[in-house]
Amino acid sequence: VWLKGFVCSAGPLPPPSCSPGLAWVPPGPWLHGLGSTMAKLFLGGVSPNTQKEDLEAHFGQYGTITDSVVMFKDGRHRGFGFVTFAEDEAAEAVLAEPQVIHERIIDVKRAVPGNEAPPPKYISGAGGGGFAGGRGAAPIGRSVSPATTHGP
Repeated sequence: VWLKGFVCSAGPLPPPSCSPGLAWVPPGPWLHGLGSTMAKLFLGGVSPNTQKEDLEAHFGQYGTITDSVVMFKDGRHRGFGFVTFAEDEAAEAVLAEPQVIHERIIDVKRAVPGNEAPPPKYISGAGGGGFAGGRGAAPIGRSVSPATTHGP
């Protein structure tokens, strides 16, 4: 499991012997305290027809779901959601294969806290803007032409 935090060299803590970074650590029982964030997945490109129950029916086959949500703002479907598993192994299984709900390939990634998420990527001509792979995701069997950048 890759953990984001401080990578420390041999020596006393705190810094200068530690610096921000990623570290590989073997999975183990100690991860259960981190389970709520380690097993939370971002689901991009979700169809406007997809509801919480659809997420639970689809992803429930991988393991025990502790939380799921389809995001709405001002009553409008935002094209993404989240699912959280009780076990990290279930999240790993989901990430290992393509996920299709309502004939759409869902962009599944590990969720990151909002203050650590990269800024949104806006693509011209991809479904009215939003996150790349979000509302502009193409249904299966259809393609989206590459976005073009227009000069100032």
